[in-house]
Amino acid sequence: MQMALRIATKYASDSILDFIHLDNNYSIYELKVPKEWYGKSLSQIDTRKKYNVNILTVKRGENVFIPASDTVMINGDIAFVIGEVRDIQKCFRM
Repeated sequence: MQMALRIATKYASDSILDFIHLDNNYSIYELKVPKEWYGKSLSQIDTRKKYNVNILTVKRGENVFIPASDTVMINGDIAFVIGEVRDIQKCFRM
């Protein structure tokens, strides 16, 4: 059952790379950054205020780092986010 849920979730969107369900509501997702975010800083995107989703880390190439509010997202960035599943789905339009 868990494997079926995992496969269905990963294939529900091309942007989902991996995820960890923490409970029935909260999850951590590894997601490709949407094109609309390219060239924008995290303070401009403001996922916490707009969607109640927190960006934990960003993977850029082989480097993983905790982003600052002035971190500008670029093509190829991967975001590790935490929040309620429904909020993550809204934020990333899944």
